[in-house]
Amino acid sequence: MRFSVAILSLCLVLFGGGMKKGPVISFLALDAEKGWQPVVCFDGVCSFLHTELEVQSFDFDKSGWRLLYVAADRSVRIVENGREYTLFEAGNDAYTQPLFLDTKGAASVVTLMGGSSKDTKIVRFDITDPDKRSTLVHQHATVLDPWIGDGKVFFAKVSCANGCGRIIQEIWLNDNTGLSRQITLENRLAHQPAYSPAEGALYYSAKTDTGYSIYRLWLNRGFCRGEEVTYEDGAADAWPNPDGDGGIYFIRTKGGKGKLMHLGKNGKTVAVDIGEKYHRIRNLKVYP
Repeated sequence: MRFSVAILSLCLVLFGGGMKKGPVISFLALDAEKGWQPVVCFDGVCSFLHTELEVQSFDFDKSGWRLLYVAADRSVRIVENGREYTLFEAGNDAYTQPLFLDTKGAASVVTLMGGSSKDTKIVRFDITDPDKRSTLVHQHATVLDPWIGDGKVFFAKVSCANGCGRIIQEIWLNDNTGLSRQITLENRLAHQPAYSPAEGALYYSAKTDTGYSIYRLWLNRGFCRGEEVTYEDGAADAWPNPDGDGGIYFIRTKGGKGKLMHLGKNGKTVAVDIGEKYHRIRNLKVYP
């Protein structure tokens, strides 16, 4: 019931005076009592959407005001129509990073086979019948951070770890041919891909000498290394999300505190005011 009241209150604030402009933004924030919990923001108004269990990873459906999440016990749960219930429990396999795929009931989740990240799948399933599943991507390696849409599945795949002396993670693409191919050649840790179909540009976060920056790769230009579009010494810029207008939102973490940032198509980066209480944040989602 707590979730449904929060949703109702937030809807009244956001839409009571008519639809306002701007994307819906959500992220996980650290709550003093409930641990990591989802927050939804629209037009400068942010609110916790408290769930029954602590959230590890999640997705939000702005059209149906539904929440899909992997809980601390690694079960996959959904909140819709004021009810929260478990879709499936973690057994031999473990789950992370769920996504709504459409408004008709399709979703996906990263499945760690046997509970190990050495063998992973990105699995599509039916919310009304969770046992009805199909594999989108299967790799005998660590596969994380899926972006799914426009007939494409982008993901980050660990290609080398112990043997390299460091983790090397590159961005891969599985398209409608059903084959996966490597997109980047960064030779470092590159992850969290987010594709902008209107631009034909792929954004991702990659490790630098002093932190992490956001990079942009134009897929139609034949390059395999992106251009750096954000940077701050000692900061971790992560979770890029296209804003639908040629810019991106992302989270910048420095000194243990996170800030929501926006890089406009004019090249200017500004902090977005989300309130003082949301200073430990991660897992940004933007729905233009």
